[in-house]
Order: sequence, then structure tokens, then C-alpha cells
Amino acid sequence: VNESEEDKEYERSTTNASVTKETFNEDKARILKIIEDLDIYMRNGDFKGWYSYLDEESAQYWTLKPNLTKAASRLPKKGLKLKSIEDYFRFVFIPARKGHKVDEIRYDSETEVKVVEVEDDKDTVYYNFHKINDKWKLSIPKNPD
Repeated sequence: VNESEEDKEYERSTTNASVTKETFNEDKARILKIIEDLDIYMRNGDFKGWYSYLDEESAQYWTLKPNLTKAASRLPKKGLKLKSIEDYFRFVFIPARKGHKVDEIRYDSETEVKVVEVEDDKDTVYYNFHKINDKWKLSIPKNPD
């Protein structure tokens, strides 16, 4: 039996969650549509538009100075100060995603999804989404400890 590319993608995407194919297709379409919106916000430097997709936990975490300072210390460009979540959006979020094309989603659970670019069987994660009240919200991972 020859598996279609769609079936293979569905299997790759749902190893950590039991999600029907219908839900998978729906979620993927909704998330890719959000990413199209986010791309426009990033191109236009539209912080408010981007922020409107952010989940509350990320918004709270990334407004705290110590978290911004720690993130700034990990940036390739030394001496850059992140004074606000808007700075994070401009100097961290946008540059990290410029020129990358995401093609697939990976469920960590029924309500948590990573959006990845697949290259040579390697997944690179560019977005994390969290489903809250049936809406997919952008989730920004915390600083590593």
C-alpha cells in the first residue's frame, strides 16, 4: 500500500496527540492563515496586530524586564537592549523568522502545536501555538534556564 504524502504528514504531525484527520486539516488551515496575518504584521512592523494573536501567558512573561534582559544576552548582536515586548517583536521575533517558509505542524498535545520548516528530514520550529477557547494563539517559548 502506497501512503500518500498527506498521510505521511498527518502521521509525522500527530505522534504526540490523538487528533482526527479532519481536525488536523482544520487546525493546519487555521494556523497557516494566522501565520499569513503574522507575516503581514512582521513586514509592516505592526506590533499591535502581532500582539493581538499572542497568548496571555507569553504577553505577561515577555513584558517582564529580567526575561527581556536574559533574551537580549542570547542574541547574536551584542549590546542590544530589549526594553519592552515591542522591542522583542522587532529585534528577536521578526529577524528569527525572516525568509523562512513553514510547511507543517506538529502537535505536542491536542492544544499545543509547533509550526515547522522541514528540511532534509529535520524540523526547525518557527512558531508555537496554543489553543485557548477554541482559538489558536501565538505562544512564545520562555528563556531556557
